[in-house]
Amino acid sequence: MVEAGTGHFEKKLKLEGFELYDNIVQLKFLANDGKKYATDCADVETVLRLVQSIPSPNAEPVKQWLARVGYERIEETRDPEKAIDRAMQTYLRKGYSPEWVNQRMRAIEVRKEKYEKRDQDISGQNQIRPGEYAGRAR
Repeated sequence: MVEAGTGHFEKKLKLEGFELYDNIVQLKFLANDGKKYATDCADVETVLRLVQSIPSPNAEPVKQWLARVGYERIEETRDPEKAIDRAMQTYLRKGYSPEWVNQRMRAIEVRKEKYEKRDQDISGQNQIRPGEYAGRAR
């Protein structure tokens, strides 16, 4: 377990531009002895950032996983169909039927189209037309 106050580690993070305590909050959790103790807590992004900075062979599997997932997301940016395939495979691994997965993917597409149309309608209403200023036509 990494202790937040370890001087060397904290200095290294500051040199890398990462302010440790800006991203950590303390919450009180109930311990086995029945008392509540303040415990350092962080969101997933902060925890993963901390893992990247740990100079230990024990952290290597997580660092390799982070690199792989980052690469996959970059590839999905280049080819969005890969993201769709990944979503489908995730649903199938969770035990959903292929029919359910296809229906789910269609529902997502319909919802996306609906919101895109709504956003286009809203942006069209908010545009200033030639000869108009502050809602007054010339």
